[in-house]
Amino acid sequence: MQDQQWIDIWQVAMLRYISDSNLRTNWSDYVIQDEFAVDFLVDTTQRSASEDMIALMLSQTHFSMFNNDGHIGYGTGDLKKEFGYTEQEAYSEWIKQLRKKDKAFKNSLPLRSISKSQYDSLFSVFYHTGNWKTLRGLEGIYDLEYAVLSENWTLVADIINNGIDDPDTRRLEARVLQLADYSIERTRSFMRNKGIALARRTYKSGDIKDQSIVKQIEFAYYRQTTAFLPRMTELRKRELLLKVGQL
Repeated sequence: MQDQQWIDIWQVAMLRYISDSNLRTNWSDYVIQDEFAVDFLVDTTQRSASEDMIALMLSQTHFSMFNNDGHIGYGTGDLKKEFGYTEQEAYSEWIKQLRKKDKAFKNSLPLRSISKSQYDSLFSVFYHTGNWKTLRGLEGIYDLEYAVLSENWTLVADIINNGIDDPDTRRLEARVLQLADYSIERTRSFMRNKGIALARRTYKSGDIKDQSIVKQIEFAYYRQTTAFLPRMTELRKRELLLKVGQL
C-alpha cells in the first residue's frame, strides 16, 4: 500500500506540459526533410530502428581499437580483448547490442501504429537513457509517456528537445521526430580512419605503460590495415605474425 502511495505521488509530481513558452519550439519555421517518414504510420510491430537512425546514433560515439580510458570499439566492447578490435568487429558488437535494445523498446511501446521518425526518436531516447517514459528537463521531470499516449508529437518533441541529460543528443532526437532530419557528418569510414590515426598516434607517443593495451594496439592495427606500426621491433613483428596466423 505504501509503495503504491509513493508511485501516485511520483506520478503527480511529474510534469505533463512545458510551462515556460520560451522552451517551446516553433517547428513550422523549419523544413521537414521527409514528410513520409514523419507522417506515414505502420503497425508498431513492423517497426525497428531505421538505417538512418542507426547511422545517426553511431555518429554520436567514436571508434577505438584499444582500451582508451575505458572506451573500446564503439563503446560496447570487452576492454580486455587480447587483440583489440577492428572497425568491423566493433560495429558488429555495437549493432548486436542495439538490436537487443530495439526489441526491448518495441515490446514496451503501447502504440498500435507509429511513424518512422516517431519510432526512431523515442528509441534513441530509450537506448541512451534506458527509459522513454520520463525525461529530465529544465523545469523538472516530464511525463513523456503521457505526451506519447496523447499522440501530441509536438509536445513530445519539445520535451525531448529540452532534455538536460546529454542535451546535444536530445536535440538531435527532437529534430528527427519533427523534421526527419538524419543529417550526419561522421560516417563509419570517417570514424574508422580516425580510430586508425588514434592508434598510430598513441603508439608513437610511447605513453602507454600497460603492455596488454600496447598489444591491443599492435594487433588491432595490423588486422585492420595489414601494416605494422612505426617503431615496432622485429621481434614484436614476428610474434604478431605468429599469433595472427593462429587466429
